[in-house]
Amino acid sequence: MRNKLILLVAAIAFSASANARGRLQPVYMFGFAATFADSTVYMTDIQRIDSAFVDDKTGFLCERSLYSQQIQMHLEQHAGLEGATCVVFFHPKREKAESEFVKVRRRHASDPALVVKPMPGSAFRFRAEQHYESVPQPTAQ
Repeated sequence: MRNKLILLVAAIAFSASANARGRLQPVYMFGFAATFADSTVYMTDIQRIDSAFVDDKTGFLCERSLYSQQIQMHLEQHAGLEGATCVVFFHPKREKAESEFVKVRRRHASDPALVVKPMPGSAFRFRAEQHYESVPQPTAQ
């Protein structure tokens, strides 16, 4: 019974990774960070990432949590901001990313209780994250 369960889980994991299709493509991305303990929100500039991996089926940016973690680590190291909630927005077309950027900035700038602090490209740059479709299996020796 246990072996059948292990085989079933392995088959599901393999079929999920086999069905994952995507491609490397340039995207335009910006990040947003906020914390409940502070009235300051942070926004990066719109940045072009030349080799982002985008899922063909969903159109989602793969490894997007790692891009959010880049912002979070930068704020922890340079602003002493612990526990920030960080989000990335992206689009393959710059105009769409700019439109979303303006909406997010306006939404938060219109709240008098918040201070929007820019994170210019000279202070923070996204690094392209590697995407692994499947985990390499160790070879038998």
